[in-house]
Formats: sequence, structure tokens, C-alpha cells
Amino acid sequence: MAAFQKMGRENLAERATAISEIRLMSDELPEYYDGKNGRLSGKSSGKFLT
Repeated sequence: MAAFQKMGRENLAERATAISEIRLMSDELPEYYDGKNGRLSGKSSGKFLT
């Protein structure tokens, strides 16, 4: 978010925040995402840890 704001791209920061909120809730708050596509890394991602 800070990088977007520093570049003067507040609209991208807001969009990324909105997408993150939706995705984290639908994926049950995983510990992390992995891989090129940013998908859950299976059982090892640990849910409800954040």
C-alpha cells in the first residue's frame, strides 16, 4: 500500500485492499498464499492464523 501511495496510485491501493479483504474472508484467513498464481498452498497454509 505504501508503494502505491508513494507512486501516487491511491486508486490501486484501494482496489488491492478491497480485493484482499474479500479473498481473505472467502479463503478463511490463510496464513499465506504460494506460487505464481497466488493460490492457497494446500493444507500447509494453516487457516485462521492471522
